[in-house]
Amino acid sequence: MKLPRNETLLRVAAIAALVALVLMCWGLFDPRALPIIVSLSVGQGIGTLSFLLFLVVMLRDLKRKPPDGGA
Repeated sequence: MKLPRNETLLRVAAIAALVALVLMCWGLFDPRALPIIVSLSVGQGIGTLSFLLFLVVMLRDLKRKPPDGGA
């Protein structure tokens, strides 16, 4: 299975991080049981997915050969 390009993965990771942040803030501003449970479980899951996508992009970038500088 081939992963999408790095740019696409970074965009998805950024959007997922923003969604996770909104969910976690929801639990802070509405301190009832359901928002807190959603922010702690779903928000953390989406934030972890975002971090893993970022790590995949970083590892792919590190494995890539540097361009020949000609020097």
